[in-house]
Amino acid sequence: MKHIYLCKNNTKRLLLFFNGWGMDENVIKHIESEEGNEDVLVFYDYRTLDIDSLPKVGDYEQIHLLAWSMGVWAAANVYPILGVVANTFTALNGTERPIDDHYGIPITAYTLTEKGLDERGREKFFQRMLSNREDMVTFAQNKPQRALNEQKEELSAIRQLSRTRTATLHWDKVYCSEKDIIFPFQNQQNWWQKRAPITVLPCGHYPFYCLKNWDDFIPKNA
Repeated sequence: MKHIYLCKNNTKRLLLFFNGWGMDENVIKHIESEEGNEDVLVFYDYRTLDIDSLPKVGDYEQIHLLAWSMGVWAAANVYPILGVVANTFTALNGTERPIDDHYGIPITAYTLTEKGLDERGREKFFQRMLSNREDMVTFAQNKPQRALNEQKEELSAIRQLSRTRTATLHWDKVYCSEKDIIFPFQNQQNWWQKRAPITVLPCGHYPFYCLKNWDDFIPKNA
């Protein structure tokens, strides 16, 4: 697993962001803050869940964990080894059973994506993440800059690792997009309905044009 600071201004608040499959910091670089009062540390590339040379993150007054898509599963399994205590946990369009016919991405769909991942298949996946043409045009500025072979390896690794890495967290808030066709909306509902408060978003799998501010992700009572 890789990590990078999207922004680091030595503030009092840290956001730990666990990204989706195949992504990097570019997919969230446009998100702003009302006051610019947080540092954002991004985790991505789940070819392994091991973390080398984790930066020290113990001097913050607040730490908030945000996880999107496959990052929800990754966060549940990695958080216990980070050595920090987060104030809040927010999940977006993902579950802790990421490849599952009832709770996650249907197995057949995942297998077809893995087998058919080439340049054209990757572009098709990006399009399926979004719910309208305007977002597709905008996403050209937010595409991840990852090598295709890395992304293919990551798909395979997640499939294998998720069979045995099945940890869960107590989540304070969950966002589910009603137009999500990557993690089907109903499957997300199946997983979260008795586990955490759910807010429904009117968008597709990629929610970051619907929620545009980091403060939107943090529970108001934090």
